[in-house]
Amino acid sequence: MTQQYVFHAKKVAGAASINIEISRVGGLTQTECMRDLMQELDMMVSVEDALGR
Repeated sequence: MTQQYVFHAKKVAGAASINIEISRVGGLTQTECMRDLMQELDMMVSVEDALGR
């Protein structure tokens, strides 16, 4: 499901980057999948934990 959001952001909204919050996307595994897809789509990646670090 999260991969669909990445595709939508890139193709429909024209996003160049996405901020990923680990707890909101379902943990480290989902975060890693999103990060890998974003790198494939030549997008910038920002990953934060629950405290915004």
